[in-house]
Amino acid sequence: MKRESLVGHVEEVHGLIVGGDRPADQTFREFFKARRYLGSSDRRFIAETTYALLRYKLRLDRTPGMERIAARIDAVERGLPATGDLAFDESFPPWMIDLFVSRWGAEEAAQLARALNRPAPLTLRANTRKCDRDSLMRELAKEGVEGTPTPRAPQGIRLSKRINIFASRAFLDGKFEVQDEGSQLVSIALDPHPDWKVLDACAGAGGKALHLSNLMRGKGEIFAHEPDPRRREELSKRARRADAQNIRVVDRASIPARVDAVLVDAPCSGMGTIRRNPMIKNRLTPEDLLRHQRQQIGILDDYARHAPLVVYATCSLAAEENEAVVATLPGFAVASSDTLLPHRTDTDGFFFAMLR
Repeated sequence: MKRESLVGHVEEVHGLIVGGDRPADQTFREFFKARRYLGSSDRRFIAETTYALLRYKLRLDRTPGMERIAARIDAVERGLPATGDLAFDESFPPWMIDLFVSRWGAEEAAQLARALNRPAPLTLRANTRKCDRDSLMRELAKEGVEGTPTPRAPQGIRLSKRINIFASRAFLDGKFEVQDEGSQLVSIALDPHPDWKVLDACAGAGGKALHLSNLMRGKGEIFAHEPDPRRREELSKRARRADAQNIRVVDRASIPARVDAVLVDAPCSGMGTIRRNPMIKNRLTPEDLLRHQRQQIGILDDYARHAPLVVYATCSLAAEENEAVVATLPGFAVASSDTLLPHRTDTDGFFFAMLR
């Protein structure tokens, strides 16, 4: 496809993301699904160019002569010169850079901001109900898909390049899920026993519930609670493909009074996922952190009463959503906690704490 046409597609999807309220990665999936005539190289140009524009939107908005998409594309392709102003150079709101500096110091704040502006790797998790990591890597290699073992998650595979992995035979056979290594480490932190009853209180589309099923070797029971009916449907579909027969998708009224452990992967600002959804840094405000905090405290207090052991997790980097939240839970003490930072671990940013 000619460059002029590709630029037109970039302008269209860029407008959908900036003018909408859905995550960028979800918008891209729907955009490309409706335009199957686009080849792989065309899709790659459109996605990579649009992401670059989103990552540096705040800076480009403040640069004269950058009103048109074509001018912005030319600017990011040439490379934006450094000025010494970290917030401006990396296109972050100053308050967010101040947050990073206050927590980790100026040098690490710069490393973190730059890491959040780099594309996230595509990471898989082998479904141990059907295979192990080594056999999955061999099978994927036969399909021309190369990857390396993740350094921390024992069943993770980091692919060498981004491809349409959902078309692979191994995916259709339910042998893996796409899941960031940091997300995998959250479920591992819970360390569920095979005979446990576990509540995944904010299950979403089921990534962590499916991993818990693997960790429990398909035994015990996992009660996956998710209020959104579309996500519940996706969770059920993924569980069937993965042969995760110990997952029970439940509504609030069907949650058992007592279970052995609870995972609260709480709704949050998503600050740790800026690599995937750059518009987060353009839209998020300090007031949003406090709004999320109030919701998180309520959710944690509500679900913690079901078990003596709770793992609380977010994909946020803000203490307001993390340490400040777990400190409010009466009757529980923090047994351990960890914060994953993209520049240290090459994962999404995550916080998780085990509460007893």
